[in-house]
Amino acid sequence: MLLDERRIDDYAALFTTDGEWVGNMGRAAGREQIVTLMRAGLDVTTDESQGSYHFVFNPHIDVSGDTASARSGFAFVARDPEDQPDVRMIGHYEDLLARTSEGWRFTRRQAFLDIPWKRTPRW
Repeated sequence: MLLDERRIDDYAALFTTDGEWVGNMGRAAGREQIVTLMRAGLDVTTDESQGSYHFVFNPHIDVSGDTASARSGFAFVARDPEDQPDVRMIGHYEDLLARTSEGWRFTRRQAFLDIPWKRTPRW
């Protein structure tokens, strides 16, 4: 929801200060780089009628003390020219998380595109 609303700073705050985001748009380490990467890779929307939606589903989370790993699916849906849903991509996330004084935060989020298939480097 934060990315769909283009609340990029709030999205980056979901990561630890040195957290990493890796995916089809590139790799970013630290909140500032995540903000820069997301702003460069996401279209600017002028109003809600142009919005997109990220759906996250089937999360599997393993917690071990103050750390966790997770895997979940995602779908990215935008609007077609007739204002109908258009599924643009489907993929999955592989996440590492840590419990911090701010709450649970991503230490690493890696996004893989499954449809259309695109090999995402495993940095």
